[in-house]
Amino acid sequence: MKSIRVLVEKLQNHPQVVGLIEYGSAHYRDDFTAGDYDLFVIHDELDTTVESMHLYVGGVPVDLNLCSLNHLRKQDALSGFEENLLDGCIIYNKGGTALSR
Repeated sequence: MKSIRVLVEKLQNHPQVVGLIEYGSAHYRDDFTAGDYDLFVIHDELDTTVESMHLYVGGVPVDLNLCSLNHLRKQDALSGFEENLLDGCIIYNKGGTALSR
């Protein structure tokens, strides 16, 4: 993949992705001359055991975290890491799906 924008567009078009939340200081439309990109991908029960990926997209380090919608709805409390969702910026919300309980 050649850019963060392309990554975000592909994720938005994935049938099981229901939400994308950026956290950290970068936005997917940034020029990325420095720093990394942090993204939560909320999915509708993907068949995977992967929770986090660290990869490079167009030379930019990306922290991509996967979490199911059902997992978030069942939590009595968010983990320390999941609390990043509270300060994040929702950049995609498929059909207005409630991303929290």
